Amino acid sequence: MKACYYGDTNVGLVRSGNEDAFVIQRVGQGPWLLAMVVDGVGGEAGGAIAASIACRCVREHLESIDSENSAEVLQSAVIYANNSIYEQHCYPIFRHMSCVLSAALIN
Repeated sequence: MKACYYGDTNVGLVRSGNEDAFVIQRVGQGPWLLAMVVDGVGGEAGGAIAASIACRCVREHLESIDSENSAEVLQSAVIYANNSIYEQHCYPIFRHMSCVLSAALIN
């Protein structure tokens, strides 16, 4: 069976730049498909950076874990991404940077 995947983002009605990111790809040691959208929070510096960090960290973490418990693995990947974004708060310009992440691991 052939599968097709598609993702799209929209700048919205308020901001001039799009701070969103998405991932649709196979990850990890198992037959998992990661479907994730990350909305960089606008109005503060770093929304797009936070979205980019979140996408990178979740993908990296899922590639490094060999477990069958998808909920546990996804939770630990999101925590890793959150901690990586929080580390950037030491820079005054990024002290409020954040994003909203929605993800699913499909087996």
